[in-house]
Amino acid sequence: MRIHRGERPVQAIPVALPLLLLVHFAWWFAVRNMILFIALGTGDAQNFFPTVLLCSISVFVIFLFTYPCQSLIGMRMTQNLTELNRKLRRFEVQAAKCSCCSKGH
Repeated sequence: MRIHRGERPVQAIPVALPLLLLVHFAWWFAVRNMILFIALGTGDAQNFFPTVLLCSISVFVIFLFTYPCQSLIGMRMTQNLTELNRKLRRFEVQAAKCSCCSKGH
């Protein structure tokens, strides 16, 4: 996408990107904390297996919730970016209305 005179490129940042980054951060934060918990909670060899098993199950449960969210948000973001080019090609400043006018107020 370029401005009409072709001087500078126009960059579009999807609205869903911060949400996607937040979910992705939450996932990696949980994984980091589970690894830290394993490192701190396994002082002796007897507690190693139950601690690792508990952490593995916890990470798997967190993954079951965050992965579908990441996938859905990513697909929606890709769809919005695909539609953005089409919408910008058809956009005309002369036909633009404010939000009040478009809602019939």
